[in-house]
Amino acid sequence: MKKSIIRVISLLICFVICCSFISCKKETEDDGTYYGRVQKIEEGSKFLVKDGASDYKILLPSEPVPAEEYAASEFNQLLSQVSGVKLEVVTEADLSVSTKYISIGDTVMAEDANAILSVNGINRNGFKIKSYKDGLLIVAGDRSGLIYGVYRFFEKQCNYMYYTPDEIRLDKSSSIKMHEYDFEDWPDFPNREIYTYANLHYPEQTMRYYMNSSMFSKHSELYGEGTWWSSLLDQSLVLQLLSYETYRAENPTWFVGGAGGSNETNPQLCFSKALDDMKAYEKGEWFDENGNWIEGYADGSHGMFWTLCYNLIRNYVSVETDKTLFQLGMSDNKDFCNCERCKEEISAYTRTGLVIRFANQVADVVKEWQQANCPERTIYLTVFAYLTVVQPPVKLVGGEYQPIDESVKVRDNIVVRYAPIQEGYLFPLLDKERNANAYFQMNGWKALASHFAVWDYTVNFGEFYHPFPSWMTMYDNLKSYYDYGYVDIFNQGNSYSEHLAFYWFDMWMRTRLCWDIHADYDKLAEEFLTAYYGVASDCVKEYMDRLSFIYLKWAEKSGYIGKLGATATLDKWPIEVVESLWTIFNKGYSAIENSSSLSAERKQVLKERLDYETVFCRFLELKLHSIYFSRDELIEKIDTFEAICKRGNLGGLRSWTTIDEEILAFRAAL
Repeated sequence: MKKSIIRVISLLICFVICCSFISCKKETEDDGTYYGRVQKIEEGSKFLVKDGASDYKILLPSEPVPAEEYAASEFNQLLSQVSGVKLEVVTEADLSVSTKYISIGDTVMAEDANAILSVNGINRNGFKIKSYKDGLLIVAGDRSGLIYGVYRFFEKQCNYMYYTPDEIRLDKSSSIKMHEYDFEDWPDFPNREIYTYANLHYPEQTMRYYMNSSMFSKHSELYGEGTWWSSLLDQSLVLQLLSYETYRAENPTWFVGGAGGSNETNPQLCFSKALDDMKAYEKGEWFDENGNWIEGYADGSHGMFWTLCYNLIRNYVSVETDKTLFQLGMSDNKDFCNCERCKEEISAYTRTGLVIRFANQVADVVKEWQQANCPERTIYLTVFAYLTVVQPPVKLVGGEYQPIDESVKVRDNIVVRYAPIQEGYLFPLLDKERNANAYFQMNGWKALASHFAVWDYTVNFGEFYHPFPSWMTMYDNLKSYYDYGYVDIFNQGNSYSEHLAFYWFDMWMRTRLCWDIHADYDKLAEEFLTAYYGVASDCVKEYMDRLSFIYLKWAEKSGYIGKLGATATLDKWPIEVVESLWTIFNKGYSAIENSSSLSAERKQVLKERLDYETVFCRFLELKLHSIYFSRDELIEKIDTFEAICKRGNLGGLRSWTTIDEEILAFRAAL
């Protein structure tokens, strides 16, 4: 299942053998540095806990913020799980008496050690763990880094690993000899989010997974600084900045497309109208003589462009002072204005070029305001490269991509947010032969812009139950994003259901790689599968390899490359293929049942985890192959299928149906 194995279709025959876990070396320098990070850990002589007792306390700043208190509580929770010991939490210390403290944040001990200054240069979410006299310091560039530093300390000190809420590794002991630390770490991607049901509903899990970025769920101060994103949503242009409900009746030429309120019917803006209004109308005054925002300015009388800029800066940029990324979000459809002015602009600059020309002008206004009012802040607007505007407005000259016009070069305070929803995930996005369009898009945008984010995908929205082939290209695509300088990774999964195909595997792997893109993918995969599936892990590996083989055969036969679309069809999944998958699963069930080293409780846990991976096969049997089973057999299969889905909180198997509707349909077909 090694991601880079998926290269040459002619090697299909030996694919299953070759795509076992092939290592890619993780390099640590002899001086204890790791890709610019000092990461020295040596054997220590001091006992954090000895014989079930401790002389240590947790030291917080004199007026701790919620995130510092949360870091302390997480430290105590993990220490208690390891040793049964919890440390007293204090906020003042006389260092002349003792330094037996676990110091978290900007404490008097951190100041004494000059550790506060030493975090300069550590990026957001980064941290340092450093031994100091008899104690230990955890310091960070920002609040969330303190929490991540606690988790990393236990990873290094007590072999801690958070795989899933019900699979956590810890080496328990009544005595813990503390290492000597000179250790720093920070994420390779400053913003990281895997958008799934679990991470959406349980923010404490997002912290334990070292995630921070979300447009949808804003972390409170309890978890640190949280996301860089403002509250502007992915369709902000027509829902927030120029709300069509507010402006469309009086200004119908500002909008094009549907008038409803669903994802499919929100209108788009007429971008040429915005550019024309920028010149046709005076900006006017935004503030009264007392320096207050003029309330009536946004009534539309200043035209489309200046109204949008006013609403953007007044309602979002000036208010959300702790945010960095402000989304100019398009509607989630393929509508685009076809008025005569837009036709002219499109002819000269392409659709995407027109949008960039508009965004550049907005970015100039925001930059002028920022320099006058808050020059210390870092503010970026973000624009989508998505659907009708995914193709970069470039031309190929001498083998290099160049902008078709200087006006479509992206301003320095804009982040391009690439969303490859129409591209394939069976092969890497930068596979020039098999993902030629994505290759063009990524390289074309690289010629236009300096800052990038990605709205990536980890599911098939039409078939949540279908194993999406992201495990085959996860590493390659993340590495490409890293190499191309992407700062934000948003992986859109399923927000309706838990325990889908490889649900926890995909989340854990992505979180580890988004923090450390140089990690060994195959070792990580081996580690998770062994920890989570136990004696059935070989079965799950074989299942993944078999799926990879099947998908590549599809690619050889029909050009399928993992796009988002219907694939649960009879021609792709004949009964003999489904039976071959059941042969693999039955090996796993047998391995669990026949294990003499497992308790009955552990066997049940592993069996249920394997059950969730069989949902796809069970669905195929009921959807495509019911003729092979008697009525009584089908009733039993439906009952079992329903029980597994309900137990695993599989709320929906497709974006438009609930699990209850699927079950009713199966029963009605009996």
